[in-house]
Amino acid sequence: MLHEIKPSFENAFRKKEPEENDLALVYTEEGNLFVKEGETIRLPKIQELVMDKETVLRYGFAIGNISYYIVLESVALKEETEVIATKDLRILPLETIRFASLLGKQLWRFFNTRKYCGCCGSKTGLSDTEQAVICPQCSHVEYPKISPAVIVAIMNGDKLLMTKYAHGNYTKYALVAGFVEFGEDFEQAVAREVWEEVGLHVKNVTYYKNQPWPLTDSQMVGYFAELDGDDKVTLQEDELSEATWFSRDEIPVNPNSISVSYELIEAVRSGKAKEYIKEKASRR
Repeated sequence: MLHEIKPSFENAFRKKEPEENDLALVYTEEGNLFVKEGETIRLPKIQELVMDKETVLRYGFAIGNISYYIVLESVALKEETEVIATKDLRILPLETIRFASLLGKQLWRFFNTRKYCGCCGSKTGLSDTEQAVICPQCSHVEYPKISPAVIVAIMNGDKLLMTKYAHGNYTKYALVAGFVEFGEDFEQAVAREVWEEVGLHVKNVTYYKNQPWPLTDSQMVGYFAELDGDDKVTLQEDELSEATWFSRDEIPVNPNSISVSYELIEAVRSGKAKEYIKEKASRR
């Protein structure tokens, strides 16, 4: 999945000055990423930046022994670069750059939307001790946005329900998913999202695994579930354009394996999902 990379990722905050060979995550105003192109795509090094007294570099995280810095203010690049659109970051071929660029984009978006305090309206500052912004007037602290969300593979015998979004850039088949709302646990969120989006009831809601999903500032929690009752779909048309039952041998193939959605779909295709649900049920 997206975050399963080598060398290891470390997100503990460091108050650390950048070194020449550390890497810079530089985004356009629209959030597209600047990269260097040669034999392979790479991120620019700190030494390749043109900085002035207005430049703001924020330590983001480390992967192996390399630190990654998010550029928040006033920087240029010494040599020609290419721009990769946000929608294409998820299909970058190199795992480390893909994860770093998406995670950096999440932090870049957080800092750029938290320049002013949501409590008193004063200009915020960057914390020196943790990944956060602090209001110097009222001391309100805000951390990077992480919204829990659920995604579920709904099975009806050997069939899987797959959907297409009504809006956005992603046009391939997907699974029912949505954000967790206040006052509910993850399993309740699964049942509610399924009912809201496709008008179905489910049973045997079984946790699979979770992953960070920086594209939507979320932690994606994956589940299997079995249909409970009528299989007639009632589509929530402002969210979805299609919801179709596919038999295992007809499930559309998506070669992009960075998401928990991919693993859920492949588990249904292989028949392992049913075995997984039975195994989990036997342990309760």
